[in-house]
Amino acid sequence: MDNNGWIPFEEGEPDEKDCLMGFLLIWHVFRGVVVEAYEHRHDTDMYTHWMAIPRRGWIASVERKPAREDADVMNCVLARHAFDGIIVTVWRRFEEEKRLTHWRRTPEPPEDRAKYRERF
Repeated sequence: MDNNGWIPFEEGEPDEKDCLMGFLLIWHVFRGVVVEAYEHRHDTDMYTHWMAIPRRGWIASVERKPAREDADVMNCVLARHAFDGIIVTVWRRFEEEKRLTHWRRTPEPPEDRAKYRERF
């Protein structure tokens, strides 16, 4: 199972070299995709998988802002914020927030995510 690029924590921990701008993607059992600063990540059963933030595929918001069809089921996209780094945010926020400079779709969820929810 390739898990859509997600790596289960039980198979290995991320390294600082896996981070873009000091951040990585983490799969939260109930919240889905979250962005976590490498030095602030914490060990919790709610975090099941991790993934390096893609370095390519970012779209400049001056070229095109995200639309509803670009968002995930939670209406979110990944965004680069001029001051806060990488964040997950609602696609509509690009209309009023000028500090959101780039965006891309969130990755597909891990294929085996259901087995982790059974713990709770």
